[in-house]
Amino acid sequence: MGVASLRSSVAQQQMLGFSRDAEREADRIGLDMLREAGYDTNAMVSFLGRLQRAGRLYETGAPDSLRTPPVTSERIADIQNRITETRYRQRLDGVEFRLAQARLRALADQGVDGLARAASVFERQLRDRTIDEAAGWFGLANVRTAQRDWGGAREALAATRERTGAHPFVERLAVQLELEAGDAERALRLVDAAIAQWPSDRGLIRARAVTLLARADNAQAARFLANAVEEHRGDSELWRLQALAWNGAGDPARAHIASAEQYVLLGALPAAIQQLELARKAGPLDFYTASELDARLRQLRAQYLREQQEAKAGRR
Repeated sequence: MGVASLRSSVAQQQMLGFSRDAEREADRIGLDMLREAGYDTNAMVSFLGRLQRAGRLYETGAPDSLRTPPVTSERIADIQNRITETRYRQRLDGVEFRLAQARLRALADQGVDGLARAASVFERQLRDRTIDEAAGWFGLANVRTAQRDWGGAREALAATRERTGAHPFVERLAVQLELEAGDAERALRLVDAAIAQWPSDRGLIRARAVTLLARADNAQAARFLANAVEEHRGDSELWRLQALAWNGAGDPARAHIASAEQYVLLGALPAAIQQLELARKAGPLDFYTASELDARLRQLRAQYLREQQEAKAGRR
């Protein structure tokens, strides 16, 4: 019995060792991917530190030898050692980062008091020159848009453009501003001009679809989105907008097909299958579209069955 118990303990320890090695290998690969993509690898240490603080609530107190993944402090030390072996490179924040950061700060609290505080902060920072001016004006433009201060928002956007020139982030906000202000015609002119300059920007593509839907140009929106989803098939929001467009254009069958693709991307296979079944009953489809629908339905049913079988086998 003692030999059998020892054999079991040794086997378990070997498996834990393999798991810890796999975790370290995953960290190493992640670090290499961050470095090759041009990100600051020191941020990985900060992220793991946040995980460590969050994990304290679930700490079991088990000794390290009985834990499947290595403790976070060990992972942090290992990553720090790897980082020190590489040469440090200073990275300047790009304009996209500064604008996105300003937008997040502007909209962190969208209550009346929160927006008023954010506006006050941006105004003070611009006055004291303690913030990048383009980011400060862009943040203020986001706040004024959320406050429905259309005049103030337009002034802040004009000031942003003076410092950044034309930029997709700025033009997307301009389109959003005009739509919320009720001027869909102006919004369409703005988004068309922006897409002519950045035809593959997904944010602008979404903005144009939303603008067309706001103008009740459902058929035109459906045609526009048909090309967009072919280029960006992994964008669930584009499929959702296409479903709205087809439904507004009076084609519920194609609306259900688009909804099915949206649910597939969201990982909801039963809902996707249901949408395709509804599409078959919604109305007549041409032979080519009906054949594609049936093939897709068979594919999703087979995929769902396979996932169910794998899940059942994993519970045994």
